[in-house]
Amino acid sequence: MDRSRPPGGEGGVREPRRPKPAPPALPAEAPLPEPLLFARDRTEPPPAEVTRTVAAG
Repeated sequence: MDRSRPPGGEGGVREPRRPKPAPPALPAEAPLPEPLLFARDRTEPPPAEVTRTVAAG
């Protein structure tokens, strides 16, 4: 067997690799952020309860 030539034919240039698939397109407009949440001091009664107490008094 002759080792100077690759097996299976005349040799030559390999077929080029296939290109990678394109990444998914980014949306043109970013989604809106979620609204901010404000924590309430739970040691105080809720405003509706205060209003009822003042109105009843």
